[in-house]
This record gives sequence, C-alpha cells and structure tokens, in this order.
Amino acid sequence: MSDGDTIRVRLKGESEPERVRILGLDAPEVHTSRDCGGEESWDHLETLLAPGDTVTLISDPSQDFYDQYGRILAYVEDADGADVGAAQIEAGWARVYRKGSRIELFDEYLAAEAKAKSQHRGIWGAC
Repeated sequence: MSDGDTIRVRLKGESEPERVRILGLDAPEVHTSRDCGGEESWDHLETLLAPGDTVTLISDPSQDFYDQYGRILAYVEDADGADVGAAQIEAGWARVYRKGSRIELFDEYLAAEAKAKSQHRGIWGAC
C-alpha cells in the first residue's frame, strides 16, 4: 500500500510491482501532507488487502489507463470479488474523486459516501 487510494500490484509475468490508483477514490494523504484520517485510511485498506493477496484490476472505458504519475487507474476487486474502492468509501476512509471525467461507478460511490457521511464514519466523524 502507498496510501488509502493507491496500492502496489505485481502483475502476472512481471517481476516489479506496479502502482495502482484505485479509481473513484480520494483518500487523505499519508506521506506528503499527513491529512486527518490518512493513517486510518491506510490501515483500513490494509484490512481489506493484505500483502500477497490476489486482486482483479478492472479498467473504466471513460478513463485513461495511466494517470500523470504513471499509476495504473483501475477498480480493484479482492479475491472474493468485493469492490475495494466501495469498501473504503462505505467505511468513510475515502471521498469520491470528483475531478476529471465521471467514472462509471460515480453514482454508486456517491451514494456510499452520503451514507458514510450521514453515519459519521471514518473521516466524516474523525476530522
């Protein structure tokens, strides 16, 4: 993990891991500005994905494959098919990313954010 919205993934056949920005999320920063909730967001992501876990990356046709930092942009599903991004938003440890073109899951993620906000989960209660 790099922070609450970025993970490292070793792709099949590759020796070095790639950085993956989970589409649709904006988590508090951990390493640069140390935003309120950054450590907790990172910790929560680690409860969803442990090092070595198998994940599925799903691209969004409305988005570029890489961002300006060279990270792969993708939805991430765990080994059971659960949407990791949705889980971060539902727990309140990430906001919906609102810059640029809308992702396909924007409305679904927005509803999850509204619920987390109304229940004061994660950053909505701690910050």
